[in-house]
Amino acid sequence: MKPDRSFSRTQRLRRPAHPGKWLAMFTEPYEISQNALARALNLPPRHINQIIHGKRPITPRTAILLGDLFQSGAPFWMKLQAEYDIDRTRRRGVRLDMARVRANLRPIGLTVPFDGGGNLLTELLDQELADFLRELRRDRTEHAVAVGGDVA
Repeated sequence: MKPDRSFSRTQRLRRPAHPGKWLAMFTEPYEISQNALARALNLPPRHINQIIHGKRPITPRTAILLGDLFQSGAPFWMKLQAEYDIDRTRRRGVRLDMARVRANLRPIGLTVPFDGGGNLLTELLDQELADFLRELRRDRTEHAVAVGGDVA
């Protein structure tokens, strides 16, 4: 797949750093060696070295250990990893082709009310709300007719 070239220059310059760079920044002020960090976390030294050099991702287990050690919380480390992974994947050109989604969903009776100008979730919720209000009006009309009253 061809890499995505649609990013602006500013977006290209602000790429998320691998969490290993953050780990190196956390350890430098305390002069903690990779080996000492690995021993403290009960991990192989190679594991820490690979994270710091961007060759290994932060796993949930490692995130918990780092979060506890640096009192930053596991979600901090997982968020860094997720942002890095999403950025790398987007740069590889992964995009959702809405025309293809619509074409694949139509044969099974589903429609996607998304015109490309808004958020799919918002569009779906708007459609659900419209359907609900339409049903409510219909029920109200049927009730009023049944009791012989006016529909307001």
